Amino acid sequence: MNKFIHRLLSVQFVFGLCFPPVTAFASMQEEISHLLNFIETSDCIFIRNGSRHDPKEAVKHIEKKYNYLKKRINNTEDFIKGAATGSSISGKPYMIICNGVEMPTADWLRIELKKYRAQ
Repeated sequence: MNKFIHRLLSVQFVFGLCFPPVTAFASMQEEISHLLNFIETSDCIFIRNGSRHDPKEAVKHIEKKYNYLKKRINNTEDFIKGAATGSSISGKPYMIICNGVEMPTADWLRIELKKYRAQ
């Protein structure tokens, strides 16, 4: 009986290492959904490769990049870095103008993520 319990616990341990808990995945998905909603409902101007875009256009573009990169994204920080930091073609950072202040979109989203996690 002890060998059986030992094997069962070993299998459960290995299974837990290979497959993260569903709650961790759901949490990442919730955070990403929050950030996309945050972008879409903002009154900010998004600058991508020198062109200005409204929030709906920005979300559409970031979602497209996210869907392309999904397999490489393991956490919300990866989402920001991969889909919302800058152009993979030109290398230029995405910028945002809110209330007359311009800053990198990645910084703006990291600040919001920190606020969201603190709630």
